[in-house]
Amino acid sequence: MVEKYHKSIITLHWLIAIIVLILIALGLNMVDIERRTPERAFYYNLHKSFGVTLLLLMMARIYFRIKFKSPPLPSSVSILQQTVAKASHFILYLSLVLMPLSGLIASQFTKYGVKYFGLFKICNFIQILYGTKFFRRNILFYFSKN
Repeated sequence: MVEKYHKSIITLHWLIAIIVLILIALGLNMVDIERRTPERAFYYNLHKSFGVTLLLLMMARIYFRIKFKSPPLPSSVSILQQTVAKASHFILYLSLVLMPLSGLIASQFTKYGVKYFGLFKICNFIQILYGTKFFRRNILFYFSKN
């Protein structure tokens, strides 16, 4: 039986917690920055970069969560509390994947995209997908008929 969480899960937990706090702080402050200024572009891109990092860390966390067993809840915790704990944990994980993923997808439809911490621009995967024969033949054909 597992008695405590694996070190990789603990490390990822705290990294993700710190990044979530950074994203909240950036999100609350960047909306007040005047539009079309270099300062606004910097903070928006910083927010996007941390979001992509969060998404990647969550993928790693899910992998390690599957690979390494979690310690059981104490026997004093009722079945109802265990069910609620598991459901809320699932919702939290889902949120921490879907929020940065939706931001990344939304950024694909802007002229700015995501410049990962100013180091490189993340490719526009929507444009790549659109260029594939499968997408043009199947997806677009389906939507053009409806």
